[in-house]
Amino acid sequence: MKIVGLAALGCFLFMGVLVGTRLLLLARRTRGAPELCAGLGLLCLTLLAHPFSAVARLPALLGTGLGDGFFAIGMATTAAGIGLIYAFTWRVFRPGQAWAKALVTLGTLAAAVLCAGLQISTHGASGIEEVLPLARPWTIGVTLALAGAYAWTAVEGLLYHDKLRRRRALGLGDPVVANRVWLWSMSGVAATLMLVAVSWLAWQGALVLHDPAALLATAAAGLATGVCWYLAFLPPDAYLAWIQRRAA
Repeated sequence: MKIVGLAALGCFLFMGVLVGTRLLLLARRTRGAPELCAGLGLLCLTLLAHPFSAVARLPALLGTGLGDGFFAIGMATTAAGIGLIYAFTWRVFRPGQAWAKALVTLGTLAAAVLCAGLQISTHGASGIEEVLPLARPWTIGVTLALAGAYAWTAVEGLLYHDKLRRRRALGLGDPVVANRVWLWSMSGVAATLMLVAVSWLAWQGALVLHDPAALLATAAAGLATGVCWYLAFLPPDAYLAWIQRRAA
């Protein structure tokens, strides 16, 4: 089960890097802020945050200056990634809403405070037994902050998809675009469920990489998120043709 969970996590990270890079290349061509926010956000959370945080917790680096430096990079990029996902949702779905802009600010500040708290609370800890009780409440907070970012984008995506679905009933709109919005929403739902489940298990004292339930939740949601991202941003021609035929 551990191997399955790690493989699913690897798939999630790989797809995040691939999609994030593709979005950055698109932003370079279109100069679009939403593509830039989503691309940078995914790269921060997958290419930087996870690897640096994981390496910092290796026994040889735990409690050292180098390990603390790596962990600081991981926390900074985690906070930045969360803020960018919030910003993407605002720019795409609620660009003219003051409350949405305020929510971006609040979510980003909360993520920054929680990541800083996690960094400070575990600074200098020399063993995993010492780190775990210090890190647990902050880790849960950071995980829920990320879940909030994915939950908001999922809700807004589903609401917008409903509008596109009703337009399709009138013969308006593009079915591929509607499907892409739905896939993005489903990736947000899967990521939210995974993060909430992991937070609850962590609150119960479980270690994510050792607990079968946590590994199962991570594997299922990670694979679902990766598949949704792949079909939304790197769809095979056969899939696009199927979407068009179904709409017709």
